Amino acid sequence: MNLCVAILAAGKSERFGSHKLVADFNGKPMLQWIIDNVAPLDARRKIIIVNPLWKEIRDRFTLFDLEVVYNLNYEEGIASSVRAAVSAGAAENCDTVMFLLGDMPLVKTEVIKKVIEEAQNSEKPIVSAYFHDTKGFPTVVKSPAFPYILSLRGDEGIKQLIKNRPELLHRVPIEDPDIVKDMDYNG
Repeated sequence: MNLCVAILAAGKSERFGSHKLVADFNGKPMLQWIIDNVAPLDARRKIIIVNPLWKEIRDRFTLFDLEVVYNLNYEEGIASSVRAAVSAGAAENCDTVMFLLGDMPLVKTEVIKKVIEEAQNSEKPIVSAYFHDTKGFPTVVKSPAFPYILSLRGDEGIKQLIKNRPELLHRVPIEDPDIVKDMDYNG
């Protein structure tokens, strides 16, 4: 498995009320928690998908070996970031892309590693962490599902693809509610 790890961080933070990626979360910027958890992973490529506003906040983060990929179509919705991640991974001959969200600082490294391990052993092209019946993160997508990903538009994400094509999914049960908690609201 040639893995690319992608952190999706190109949103506009509209519901949050300020730029959520730099919001303090337990002593460091929210996004830094995910970067720190991805940094030690063994992957062919590690990327962070951002919008052009990244230039204003870039100096607040330690990226380690993560590469920045600009999503110039970020206003379209999450589908544009998902497509950008798959395209960036495919450009480096990655046959698998793992997705994490920049506003989910509580997803732990051990959960990430468990989902990677399950993906290595599963024949299904989409492998995702689930807390009970709720899809969480990380989510791994293998190359047989790339055409489906590349056809997503607007605010359709992998969750919509799973809804439409449940036979593609391998669920990884995780008894940790943090895998479904994003930080959409400030306060």
